[in-house]
Amino acid sequence: MRELEENEVLQKIIISERSNSSWVRDKKGNHYNNISNAVLSIGSGQEDIMDPALTQYKKLSTGILMAQGHDKANELAKKLVKKMPRYNMLFYSHNGTGTLETALKIARKHFLAKGRSE
Repeated sequence: MRELEENEVLQKIIISERSNSSWVRDKKGNHYNNISNAVLSIGSGQEDIMDPALTQYKKLSTGILMAQGHDKANELAKKLVKKMPRYNMLFYSHNGTGTLETALKIARKHFLAKGRSE
């Protein structure tokens, strides 16, 4: 099977130029409804969401919040725990992959501490 040339690849993929809400416009002017990632829940290009997020990011970008934190993360944690009284703590993660990886590490550590390595 032959490798595709760069121009052949570029003809087969959508090269996004800009977005607004859940719509994306490519370089050819075609519009597509983006039904992936967080766009479904918040849309893209939403200034009422982007502006406060950018302000917070400039002040303090996120980092690993394991055994550390900052005021905004703590405020949100208190609100979330209050809404879910069954829980008394929470864990922040950047994405589902990181969440799953951390859950597996916690489970492994739990069973190792109990003397079960299988």
